[in-house]
Amino acid sequence: MKLYFNVQIFGTGTDIDEDAINVARMGIYPESILADVSAERIQRHFTKEDDGRYRIKKSIREMLVFAPQNVIKDPPFTKLDILSCRNLLIYLDSELQKKLLPIFHYSLRQDGILFLGSSESVGHATELFSPLNRKWKLFHRQISSKSVHPALDFLATPVVLAQVEPDALESIRKAEEMSALQLVDTILQQSNTPPCAIIDDACNVIYIHGRTGRFLEPPEGRISVNLLGMARQGLKASLATAIRKVAIHKQEVIHRNLQIDNNGDHLFLDISIKPVLEQSMMRGLMMVMFETKTQPLKADLDKPPLEQKRTQGKSAEELERELQYTKENLQTTIEELETSNEELKSTNEELQSTNEELQSTNEEMETSKEELQSLNEESAIVNAELQSRIDELSQINDDMRNLLDSTNIATVFLDTQLCVRRFTPTATGIVPLVVTDSGRPIRHLKTSLVDVDLAEYGKEVLRDLAVREAEVKSQDGNVYFMKVRPYRTIANVIDGVVITFEDITKLKQIEKKLWKQQIFQSAVLDCTANGIVACDQDGILSYFNQAAHKFHGLPVDLIPPEDWTKHYNLYETDGKTPMQLSDIPLVRALKGEEVSNEECVIAPRGRMARTVSVTGRILVDPKGESARGGGFDERYHPAQAGRAEPE
Repeated sequence: MKLYFNVQIFGTGTDIDEDAINVARMGIYPESILADVSAERIQRHFTKEDDGRYRIKKSIREMLVFAPQNVIKDPPFTKLDILSCRNLLIYLDSELQKKLLPIFHYSLRQDGILFLGSSESVGHATELFSPLNRKWKLFHRQISSKSVHPALDFLATPVVLAQVEPDALESIRKAEEMSALQLVDTILQQSNTPPCAIIDDACNVIYIHGRTGRFLEPPEGRISVNLLGMARQGLKASLATAIRKVAIHKQEVIHRNLQIDNNGDHLFLDISIKPVLEQSMMRGLMMVMFETKTQPLKADLDKPPLEQKRTQGKSAEELERELQYTKENLQTTIEELETSNEELKSTNEELQSTNEELQSTNEEMETSKEELQSLNEESAIVNAELQSRIDELSQINDDMRNLLDSTNIATVFLDTQLCVRRFTPTATGIVPLVVTDSGRPIRHLKTSLVDVDLAEYGKEVLRDLAVREAEVKSQDGNVYFMKVRPYRTIANVIDGVVITFEDITKLKQIEKKLWKQQIFQSAVLDCTANGIVACDQDGILSYFNQAAHKFHGLPVDLIPPEDWTKHYNLYETDGKTPMQLSDIPLVRALKGEEVSNEECVIAPRGRMARTVSVTGRILVDPKGESARGGGFDERYHPAQAGRAEPE
């Protein structure tokens, strides 16, 4: 049995930016979501548009309600199961956070969950929320134990968050005040309102309608517009009591049959005080109306004939009236004291709660301090490891630099774009490089090499990853052995090209001298009539002069080294017994024996055999050591002609 739930999501659909809300309402996402959303969810919850973007399916879109909202000013959504507000509180100061957390508490159901960002917390609002999961910052809504909560104050109209200059605010206030007073004046002029005065919350008169001279008069001394200071005798106590009641209860208060002294006469009147313009910027205004009576409310029909009795009766009535006013003032004072007492109790409870919150915060700070100490220790360990690696890398770098400098091989490192990465000091003699050339393309630099394009060599190496070798010559006559190879990282990734130049100028000079010496020696040896050969103990000819070449009947195009056994045989002096390898004079000479004018028969293939006289010696290097493989000189002296050796 499948269950379907009607889910409504509000938390992710509100933002202060209307443009962001409009984009969110479209529900369109770029192709890059494929990197974060699995293919199964893409197929299940999205449809692909013609332009390659993905749109959320209608069933998901209808679950969300998007609306512009300012969480600070606008009324919140209510009866929410989960409220997600991540990474917002960290941008607000503590006062705004204290205001928002009770709003979140008000928005959630009794068992609602608050989901905050990884760097956020409920702070002092521990009576409103209890931690459900500290790692993921999930908090459970609690039933608050506070008896008095601050009222949620939201503006009825949208609030512009832009900053307004103080002068502009003052102009707005004055304009609204004038507008309000004009409205009051219009209403009073068009109505049959008795004389009245408009006062603010400090009892200062800001507007007078009608003739109020019988009720109010300017006080002596410094000019004052305070209503209580301007009230005539017998009116001040009643006005003070009535104004206090209106300020507390926000309801109209009427005092009847008041008697005041008006230039020696007694004036009877009713006063009515009520609040006005509570919705305007001029809050706290009150209207005080004075309505006179032509005669006392109760006619004294049975007056005593004596004037003294009438005077005594009036004095008793005044005393009773004053007593009544005193009782009312006392009652009002008692109510105010009770209200103040309740407020003090509430404040005391809030202070106790704040104290508990501070204790909780102190505990959290202690825990955070321990965590910070642990992190500090871990950071110190990591720092030590990093410092060790830095020292190791510095040592390796120094070793590599000294290695490159000691080899005296010019080296240039290029990246994959064939731009200079680094180089050794000896490379500056070939390529004019300075420290600031790091990152400069190698093709921008003119080298001292003749007909050599380093950039082209680098491209070829990066294309096929094959090593290129070449002997190149500089304009000053030096010869270098250039090797171009790919730069490989430890992960076997090609990350550029390495070009090395080995100076072989001296080797080339020595090689040229040896070549000239060899040509000279060969010319001298070719001038003698005796055959001269050089071979090793395995019979491999390494040299023979022209006489030996002609005597042995060797091919004209034969170039040493060559195996002599392929071209002639050696016999004893009888011309029939083949000579053993160990008995051959030349081989014996290689073993250190002295061989001088020993005869043997040599039979070249396809030519007549001859008896020859052999003299041999070991060839040694200038240090007196035997040459590699050994060798000897052989001089041939024809002794007699013999038979022809078959080919």
